[in-house]
Amino acid sequence: MDRAAVGLGAVFLHLRSELNYHRLFEAEIERFSLETLAERQQTSLAEAGLPAPV
Repeated sequence: MDRAAVGLGAVFLHLRSELNYHRLFEAEIERFSLETLAERQQTSLAEAGLPAPV
């Protein structure tokens, strides 16, 4: 996500657009759920045939 943010930031700066990065960041972390992340990681590990971390 960091690389994408830097790349998009460079494009918008080149286009002389003005962004409120704080507002964009807050909107992204508002949707973050540690439980959802843990579930997605467990599913990915199971699909790859890897053991769950201890």
